[in-house]
Amino acid sequence: MATESTFEPFFGTEKGVVWAADVEPDEFAETMVKIGDAKGLVGVKIGFEVGLGLSLEDATSIVRNTSDAKVLYDHQKAGNDIPDTSINFVRAMKKAKVDGAILFPFTGPETQTAWTKALQSEGLGVFTGAEMTHPKFNRPDGGSLSESALNNIVDLALDLGVGDFIVPGNKAASVEKWRKRIEQYRGVGNFALAAPGFVDQGGSITEAGAVAGEIWHPIIGRGIHANKDMTPRQAVEFYAAQLQEAA
Repeated sequence: MATESTFEPFFGTEKGVVWAADVEPDEFAETMVKIGDAKGLVGVKIGFEVGLGLSLEDATSIVRNTSDAKVLYDHQKAGNDIPDTSINFVRAMKKAKVDGAILFPFTGPETQTAWTKALQSEGLGVFTGAEMTHPKFNRPDGGSLSESALNNIVDLALDLGVGDFIVPGNKAASVEKWRKRIEQYRGVGNFALAAPGFVDQGGSITEAGAVAGEIWHPIIGRGIHANKDMTPRQAVEFYAAQLQEAA
């Protein structure tokens, strides 16, 4: 078992919420202003629509000008092209001044290694994901990917020194499974999980929090920017409070 005694979680050790900014580009700036410096906001996850529609650099600047949240880019899903294009990807991340990026490297160890090391070499945070939130994803549930393939992704990420992982928040049993696997390698409290799949996808912050380990953050999209009962700021603070209560 390998451990990292100096592990620093990407979003820090304080419990908080990550906004998944899956909105139309012309709605992004207005929503960020509405969220502002909401208590409990630790990150903003920018996807390809906002990144391409505004330019990722402009989107990052909007976050910087309205909050202290870290910017995590989610290419949905990065880390699957040939190893050589890792250079191009990281060059774009550096130009945009993001803090880190998410990889879901389904195409084998050479690409996963190249893309992970390229981000690490430039001081960018790396989140690695394997299992996704939607139905019929892995083979036991009627999907295409075997459990051994998903295990290989996580195990290689661990060997490469990754300490931040994406897990499916609407599948509490899977959250627990991945936490235990990572824990065996890195030790208790020496890694962090971030999880999408809440609210509209059916996940429960309380249920996921009970099995996610010491450091974890829910990633919430429509429950924040499309909430019919609360403003975006109120929604962030509501889910952040729920997260604290679930601790």
